[in-house]
This record gives sequence, C-alpha cells and structure tokens, in this order.
Amino acid sequence: MFFKAMPGMSYKLNDSTVATKDIFRRVGLDRRVNSTLAIESYYIKDGETPDIISNNLYGSSNYHWVILIVNDIVNYYEEWPKNQNEIFEYTEAKYGVGNAAADHHYRLKSDTSIIVDYDVDTLAGGPADPEYNNGAISNVVGDGSDFFKREVTTNGVRIMGAGTVGGQTAVPDAWLEKVARMFELFTDPNGAGINQSQQRALIKTLSGDTGTYHAGQPTIQRVARGAGADYSPNFLTDAGVIAWNLTDLFDNTVQNDMVWYLNSTGDGYGDGDIDAQEVIEHVFHTLHMHGLPADDIKLYQFLAADWQTGDLYAAMEEAYDAGKWDPSGYQENPDDWKTDADAFEVAAKEYLFLLNFAMFEYTELWDGGSLAPEWTDDMRTQAGIQANNPLGYAFHNTYIAPVISKPSLATIRNIFQDGNTPAQDNPALAGSSGYIVDALAEGTIEAVSNIDFEIGLNQEKRQIFVLKSEFLAKFVNNYKSLMAQ
Repeated sequence: MFFKAMPGMSYKLNDSTVATKDIFRRVGLDRRVNSTLAIESYYIKDGETPDIISNNLYGSSNYHWVILIVNDIVNYYEEWPKNQNEIFEYTEAKYGVGNAAADHHYRLKSDTSIIVDYDVDTLAGGPADPEYNNGAISNVVGDGSDFFKREVTTNGVRIMGAGTVGGQTAVPDAWLEKVARMFELFTDPNGAGINQSQQRALIKTLSGDTGTYHAGQPTIQRVARGAGADYSPNFLTDAGVIAWNLTDLFDNTVQNDMVWYLNSTGDGYGDGDIDAQEVIEHVFHTLHMHGLPADDIKLYQFLAADWQTGDLYAAMEEAYDAGKWDPSGYQENPDDWKTDADAFEVAAKEYLFLLNFAMFEYTELWDGGSLAPEWTDDMRTQAGIQANNPLGYAFHNTYIAPVISKPSLATIRNIFQDGNTPAQDNPALAGSSGYIVDALAEGTIEAVSNIDFEIGLNQEKRQIFVLKSEFLAKFVNNYKSLMAQ
C-alpha cells in the first residue's frame, strides 16, 4: 500500500524513459494531530519489526509503513532498534573484532549521561589535573550521609550540603555550586600575582595529601540552612554529632566554620552583598585555617611551640596594640589570644579574614561598608593597612597574595544578586554561579564499554510512538490524497 499510493514519474535511463514511482515523495504526521489524542507511546520488544507491530495493533502487517512515518524513520537499518545478536555484530563491525568489551566511552557518575565518544584524552586537553578540578554534584555516601546528602569537590575542598533532615529543607544544589565557584575563584591559577607552585601546595594541603600537615585528613566545607539550632537535634552540639552519626566524618577530616544558606542568625538574607560576604568569610576561614602553611606562620601550637614568635602573631599584635583591631567579640578578655594558644587560634582565624577581606578591598560588601570597632574604618583598603598595620600588609603579600586569587567585585556580585529568600528558594534566580564541571575530575566519571554504549543507544530507539487504531483509516486516506497531489 505504501508504494501503491506514490505518484508515478518518468525517469530517464540511458537513452530511454521509464515509468516508475516517485520514491522521493514524503509525507509526515501533521503536528496538529501529533498529540496524545492521536498517538500513544510504544516500547519495541526485542525482535519486533514494523510488520509485527502493525499486525498486533491494526490486525494486518500492511500498515508497517504507518509505524515508520509516525516516527519519521527513513533508514530502517540505522534507525530501528537491533536485536541482541545484531547489536553485538554491529558493535564488532564498528569497533573491531574482539573490542566489544573495550572502554572508549565515558559518562558522569552523577547522572550516567554519556559525555564523550571514543577518546577521553581529547576532552579538556587530557587527564584530570590532580589539584585543579571541578567535580560534579553527587549524593553523599558513607560517613556523614545521615545528615549531609549532596556534595561537590572543588580544588581540594569537599563541600557537603545538608539534606532534608531535622525539620529543615535541603540546601539547594545551586547554592552548593555558588560555594564551589567561590573556592574555584579564590584558587584561580591565572589570578594576578599568583605563584602557581605555592598555590598547588595550598590545594594539596587542603586535600590532606601525603607530606602536608594534616595528611590523611582532607578538608570539608559544611553547608546547611538557617542555623544549627534550626535542626532537631542541633548537629553542631556533641549530642547532635552522635545522633546524626557525624563522629567518623568529623574525626577523619578537618573543618572550620559553616557556610549558611538563608542565614537565620546573622545579617539575614535576600541582599546579594550580604549573601556574598556570608560565603566569602567562611570560605576564607577554611582556606586560611586548612590551606596556608600553618607551620611557617606558626598558626597552631601543636606545630609550633613558639607560636608567639611568628609573623602572624607579630602582625596581630601590631594591629591590636594600635587599636585597629578589636577581638573582644570572640575572646573572654580582649588580649587572651596573646598568652593562650587556643584563644590565639580563634583570634587568628578572624584576623586573617579581616586582613584578607580588606586587602582585597571587598569592604563595601559589609553593611554600611564598615565593621568598626572590630576593624577600624582606616583599615579598609590596602593603603590603610600599609599605613596602620604594615606587618599585616607584609604578611598578606608574603603568605596570602601568592596563593589566594582575587576575583573582582563585579564577578562576585554577578553570582550573588538580590532576591534569594525563603519565598524565592532558588539561588539560581538570584545570579548564576558560573560553575562548570570538569568532566575528568577524579571520581566523577566512569568508563562504559563499547557494547554497553551501543546497547544504551539501541534502548533509546525502542521508545516510539504509534497511531491509535481509531485514527488509522483517516490517516491512510489522507496519505493517499497527499500522494496524489
């Protein structure tokens, strides 16, 4: 019936003219009837052909061509799914005899999408960089997975987001991407003044690589919604750590402050600048406390018994004695840090944040552009720090500027825009993160054999559409009319 309805045409063959069918004439399913009213989905079973499906649906194999037209199939041998024997033979013919089980395809573990066909080394210029890489967001498994449900690893830091637990809604993936993007930007090897060798050392330290001071204990950045007390039980208390089975995770990693999504106890949310400083402050805490050369700067007593003789201590002492930095908000007595190693660690974390934030001249992100009296207004610029805290200025240029990159305020404000509130609980609507996954980042991809790859493609072809039987007669008549035109 398919060919009978085709109009005739004259075809010149050598010196004679012959009558034949116009096989180049095509019709397709009118988009006005291409809906659930006229068609329905159908899954092709192994070995089924258009003839068999036509007979099963319409009581005759004569309507096989309807199946093909509805699915816009022109080349049956390429576009129709193969049976099990055919797919193996096809794979051997395509990749070579004996290569059906070889790995030439790769996909993301997080969604199993095929990402590159045939040669993985052509993607991103070769194998993954051992330090600089952006992982894909994936589900947390193992330690910590009772509380943290999603994670992403970027340049040595494993960022873990709380799930829908303890009465709170999960931290959105889009927020994890923004946090990951800030870690990426602050460890940009192409940043101005960056010493790539020293920055790699910082990332290796964050990763807990062999030879670093917290070897075997990689860095995590914890991210949760609101505040600790918004969870039941509070995961930041000793009882909460036990209840959420977080002991092994926290014991086997290093971690510092939280990054809060929709912070319910700080300066609030919904203002892009406030959101930006919330993330930057705690990203800086993590980078400084777990990435900088702690033994060189004498940050911890367990690394340096003479911690009071280091460059960091001297810079802090100069700022404090001059009345430029007031740590009373995190010390029982403002000068406890001078004699108590634990108090020094807490004070150093905040001083390093303030110093770095001001040296990068991000202070306009602060509410009103000021944190006085904790950090005086004449210390908000590089020039002000050079004049009032020259040891801090020198410390930053020696230990921080060569390893922590400085993204522009414009870039930061593009990521963190106004409007992210509980009522508009989608961070992506308040600025795009710009975070792009490196497909070859370690642990984010898996190999797929040639045969599995081809089986996957073949399976996709099994899902087709068929014309409902009540529309068959009308379709055939319309087909004949169109072909006669």
